[in-house]
Amino acid sequence: MISFIYNSINEINTKTFSIYPNPSDGDFNIDLNASSNVKSTIEIYDVLGTLLFNEHFKGRSIKVNSENYKSGMYFIKVSGEMNSQVQKIIVKKK
Repeated sequence: MISFIYNSINEINTKTFSIYPNPSDGDFNIDLNASSNVKSTIEIYDVLGTLLFNEHFKGRSIKVNSENYKSGMYFIKVSGEMNSQVQKIIVKKK
C-alpha cells in the first residue's frame, strides 16, 4: 500500500523546478525555484525506470544535453534538502 501525506494544497501545486523547452529536440534547462546555495540532485529516468542521468549540484539552473536520448518521455526528479519532485519531459528528435 502506498500512502501520500501532504501538508497543504499549496504544497501540492507548487513546482520546485521548471523544465524548458518542453518538448525538447536538443538541450533543455532545469531551473530550480530555490536559492542558489541549496544542494540538489537531478536524476533522469526513462519510462522503464532506468536511471540515465544523475548529478549533484549547487545552484539554480543546469543545462542537460539530450543528444543520446531517443525520442520519448522521460522523468526528471529533483531532490533537495527538504523535498523532491518529479516532472515529465518529452524529447522529440528531428
